[in-house]
Amino acid sequence: MPVMQYFGFRNAEFGRPLWEIVLNLKNFGRGRYVVNPLIAEKYPKEPCFYKILSVHPHFLEYPENCQGNIFVQQVHRGVPREGPVDIGDIAESPSYQLILKEDEAAFLKKWEQYKANPLPVNALPRTAPLPPLWREIISRERGIRPEDVPPIPMLHDPIEPGVGDPRRLAAEGEEPTFRLGPGNWKAKFPELLQHVVWTREAAREKYCTKVPSYDFMYLKRRFAPIEISEGSASNEGAKSS
Repeated sequence: MPVMQYFGFRNAEFGRPLWEIVLNLKNFGRGRYVVNPLIAEKYPKEPCFYKILSVHPHFLEYPENCQGNIFVQQVHRGVPREGPVDIGDIAESPSYQLILKEDEAAFLKKWEQYKANPLPVNALPRTAPLPPLWREIISRERGIRPEDVPPIPMLHDPIEPGVGDPRRLAAEGEEPTFRLGPGNWKAKFPELLQHVVWTREAAREKYCTKVPSYDFMYLKRRFAPIEISEGSASNEGAKSS
C-alpha cells in the first residue's frame, strides 16, 4: 500500500458550497439540515447547524456566479437565532456538509440533550483593578493608600442574545465567573507551568540557600587583602629595569 505524506497547512475550508448542496436536493433541500465544519469544530460541545427554510436562486447567473437567497434557521452554540437568516452571501464558501436523513434523528437528539443540560453562562466582571504603576501614581496624587484606589469599569464587546453567546454581564453585587488581577488567572494547562517562577521572592526561596538583600547584596562582601612579599617585589623591579 503506498504511503501518502502531506505537506503544508491543512485547508481551513473542507466541504461543499451550499449552493451545490441545495441545487442537487429535492425542493432545494427544504427542511434539511447542514453544518459548517469550521464552526462545529470550534464549539464541539455546543450544537451549531442550519435548517433550510427556503431557497431563491438566480438561475440566470448559474453556474458562473450563482447568487440568490437562502433563508435558514440558525442554531449557534445551542441557541436558535430569532427569525430566518439569509446566508446566500456566504453560501459559495466550500465549507458546508449535509446531514443525512438517517442521521437527523440522532443529530436532533443531541440538541435536545443539550437544551436539557446547557453549559453554564459566564458572568463577565463589571470592574477590573488598575495596574500597579497606575495605582501607585493615583494613590500619590490623591494622598491615599494604593489599596484604596477604586477599580475601573470594564468595556466588553456587545452581547447579542439571539446569537447564543453563553456570556452575560454580571449584575450589581453578583460574583462574576472570573476576575482580573494578580492571583486570579488560572492556566488552562497548569502542568506546563509548574516549573515557572513568577516573582523574584519565589526565585530566592527556591534557588538560594540564604535569602539575600534586595539590592547591592555584594557590597557588604569583604575580600582578603593582597599580600606582596619582598622577593616578588624585587623581581618585578628587575624585570621593569
